[in-house]
Amino acid sequence: MRNNTRNYNQIFGYIVLIIGLILLLVTFILAISIFLSPETVQEFSDLVETGGGALDNVVSVMLYFLPIVLLLVMGSMGGRIAKYGIKLVRSPENGEDGILGDGGAK
Repeated sequence: MRNNTRNYNQIFGYIVLIIGLILLLVTFILAISIFLSPETVQEFSDLVETGGGALDNVVSVMLYFLPIVLLLVMGSMGGRIAKYGIKLVRSPENGEDGILGDGGAK
């Protein structure tokens, strides 16, 4: 029974690891595309209507921070998903230091 659980953990771990790596790859591709063509950041200005006041400068600065924050969140989540996939693949049979790191507590 424990061998089957280990096999399921490894299979699920590899699937989760692949999902995390794909998310990291997509984040990297988006970051490179924004770096190579910064005019794509200006497309975010279509989402915000400004009245032409003093807030235009603040909005224009925030338009550069929005994609950066979104990419950081995507990269962070991709890294965490990949980390959990690695933990599932490496989890021993007896459950020590598994996905929750609880030392096999039941």
